[in-house]
Amino acid sequence: MAAPTSSRADASQATVDPSGPETNGGIHGLSSFLHACPRGARGPVCSEAQRSGWRKRAFRWSTSSRGGEPTDPGSTLPGAAEGRAPIHPAVRGNRSGVAGGGHGGAGGRFRERAIPFSGGHGIFRGTGGMSPVALTVLRNTLFGLGGRLTVKALAFAFSVWVVRRLGQEAFGHYATALAYVAAFAVLSDWGLAPYLVREIARDRRRGEAMLVDVMTLRFFLSLGTIGLILGIAWWNRQPPFLLGGIALAALTFILYAAQGPLEAALQGIRRLDLVSAAGVLQQLLFVGLGTVSLLLGWGFYGLIGASLAGLTAALALTAWAARSLDLFHPRRPEWLTWPQLLRAGLPFGLIGLAVNLSYKVDTILLSLWWTAGIVGWYNAAYNLIFSIAMISNAANVALYPSMAALADPDALTSVVRRSIGYLWMLSVPFAVGGWVLGDRLIPALYGASFLPSVPAFRILIGVVPFMFLSEYLGYVILVQN
Repeated sequence: MAAPTSSRADASQATVDPSGPETNGGIHGLSSFLHACPRGARGPVCSEAQRSGWRKRAFRWSTSSRGGEPTDPGSTLPGAAEGRAPIHPAVRGNRSGVAGGGHGGAGGRFRERAIPFSGGHGIFRGTGGMSPVALTVLRNTLFGLGGRLTVKALAFAFSVWVVRRLGQEAFGHYATALAYVAAFAVLSDWGLAPYLVREIARDRRRGEAMLVDVMTLRFFLSLGTIGLILGIAWWNRQPPFLLGGIALAALTFILYAAQGPLEAALQGIRRLDLVSAAGVLQQLLFVGLGTVSLLLGWGFYGLIGASLAGLTAALALTAWAARSLDLFHPRRPEWLTWPQLLRAGLPFGLIGLAVNLSYKVDTILLSLWWTAGIVGWYNAAYNLIFSIAMISNAANVALYPSMAALADPDALTSVVRRSIGYLWMLSVPFAVGGWVLGDRLIPALYGASFLPSVPAFRILIGVVPFMFLSEYLGYVILVQN
């Protein structure tokens, strides 16, 4: 099962992140996410006549799907006779709603509310339009997917050039150094990042109180993890120049000890636009400095150094965003809370450790018994698989904090069922198309010298649907405690 953590180690990225939809009864499929006014009436503002007629139709459609609930958005709703704001049938049985109060505010009361949508293509009303919950998920998915598309497009194009520039042997050394770091990265995090996302999504103030302790605890965990990784690499008799690369890449743990919890806090309050901005900045610096380092002949050491510089810039931006949003309050750590944090993060950490090992232990084993060139061929194919997986990762990162805040178990079940169907529809074409076109895709990207990567790619591409599903189900497990 893929971890609800995110690893940023691929063919072009030396940093390893060890941390690594809301809905309600009125949301029925993707079409509900996208409609605001009837087709032909979209614009800066729908006319009042259009809105009125459309609201009534949307309300009848929404309530009729629940088996005969009132269809008139006026006096027949509970509370109308007493002069109170009526309660929407979709939230009548769940007054607490989600974080933010469901429709229209706290307590789940149903009030018509205009929500501007970026781009000025209309306004979304509480009556049958896009709910605040769905709007949050859609915004986060679009920002998350847009940011990750930008980052991954840069990373993918750069990785192709890196492989061509380094060749299979030097690229094999680079992939091996990253594999050691990525395989044990979760030990420096202990599952605290996804735990922090969940807690902040449920109770912002309680989560904020943990932030300093999580950052300090992760710093000490990072020091221990670096020592463990170097010890394992030395015991495996890796050459000194490769040990140096592993040590340099492992320094990312120190930076992520601060950046990871701050990013988790932003995810918890659903500000994935800021998370994506930090990722884009990091990738831009990595690509720029990495290009210079390769042109100067600094090899994969230069690439790792470029990634450290990019991560430092991302940390600065994330810290500024967290302070601006009043998420981070420096104070002395409360050491007595650390055992409780370790116990709370342990289930998350065990899942992440199992998944990271399953993703990277193959590269480590290949490096022990085969040449660096074979490791390079294998990882050239493997990194294409992870480039495809970014599609599901963007949606899952957006869904996780929203699902964690969702109070209604029936609504969560409905979300899970629909999401699984969408993930199948997205992933199966990638698997089939990749298998058919693999013998043309690999040489076109990496050159004829990487033709031996084709058999590995055709085998590995079959796991894409299962990667899509297992990562999402991992988040579902975390939401269910």
